[in-house]
Amino acid sequence: MPLWAKWLPELALGYRVTSPDDADLDAFDAGKSTEAREVTHYFKSRQWFDIAKSVARPPTYQFGTANDIVGYVATAFANKPHPREDSEARARYLVMYVLGIHRRFQGQQHAESGERYSTTILRALETDFAPKKSACVGIYLRVRTTNTPAIHFYERMGFSADPNLVGGTPDEAPQLVMRKLFPKPTP
Repeated sequence: MPLWAKWLPELALGYRVTSPDDADLDAFDAGKSTEAREVTHYFKSRQWFDIAKSVARPPTYQFGTANDIVGYVATAFANKPHPREDSEARARYLVMYVLGIHRRFQGQQHAESGERYSTTILRALETDFAPKKSACVGIYLRVRTTNTPAIHFYERMGFSADPNLVGGTPDEAPQLVMRKLFPKPTP
């Protein structure tokens, strides 16, 4: 079991930056759906790591409980289009590139928090990662329009779809931009 760089007692969850030599990556399995196989391949093949430069792009984190590795998240801060009247507006977001939960933890409730592990990891991003940048206005992600279970999950977590921002490449399903804006701090 790895030593967690940060333990979040209120979530009974820890995290650390992972590296390509992390043996736990080889056991990662996100499931059998097309999307899950792609997520598994992304992490197991170390696609997020530029071997030539020895740099993680984007930084990838391993999450777990006191006894188990639960999953991985590739995330970084970036300026992204912001939903305002000015269509050119951009703001600083915590961008979630890939989230993968081990198959054995999918749909399972965390014994201490009583919520699903995917929910706990998203809450960790919101409460511990995003505040590291004072100008961060929310969490931003893209999800394939064909991945309705993920879309519904993100909606339950407070994310809203931006129908004006759909992307993707010609050889894959269109991607929907979703974001969760944080409340503006009161002065």
